[in-house]
Amino acid sequence: MNLLQRPDVFEEIKKELSQVANVDKDSNKLRLDVPALLVQPWLLAVYTETLRLRVHINISREITQDIEIDGHILKTGHIVVASTYIGHTMDPSWITEKYPVKEFYPERFLIFDEKGSTPKFSVGGAGGKMFPYGGGIHLCPGRHFAKQEIMVAIALMILRFDFEMLGYVKMDGTRSDRGPRLDEEFAGSGVMPPDRDMRVRLRKRR
Repeated sequence: MNLLQRPDVFEEIKKELSQVANVDKDSNKLRLDVPALLVQPWLLAVYTETLRLRVHINISREITQDIEIDGHILKTGHIVVASTYIGHTMDPSWITEKYPVKEFYPERFLIFDEKGSTPKFSVGGAGGKMFPYGGGIHLCPGRHFAKQEIMVAIALMILRFDFEMLGYVKMDGTRSDRGPRLDEEFAGSGVMPPDRDMRVRLRKRR
């Protein structure tokens, strides 16, 4: 959905996929160079920005010893909750001149040189501010598998289909005059869905 709203970024993704995909001459099947796919800067940036915007969980921890934070004493045995929604959308480090913090802008994770050549992917100063897979000893052990599955699935969809955006609708199916925003009622529930839907026509490539 976000890629269709940013045709310029979508084109960059297509260019990257053209470098890591080919059709096997003998079987006529589409082949992906998965290791090469997983390091493509634009695709990585889109994946990371999508996690930042959409994955919102509440991480709870039990305090094992008294600790002071910013003048507040947190007592042993108490439970503290860290919301990824706060870290992912309210920290001023995400703010850019061009796009608000709650809008899709994968360039947040790209570094461009003066020549405008292929950018480099970087999480920059995101450490401690972005944790879609949790953190510490409870960091999701399946995060690498999940990342590979997501990126390969998106790549195959883009390589096999052409997309035509037809417009936006509300969740009841009536026409909407604006695109989707984050549905903040779902903050902390795992994945924050859009508050609008997008009508899209798919055409399978031959």
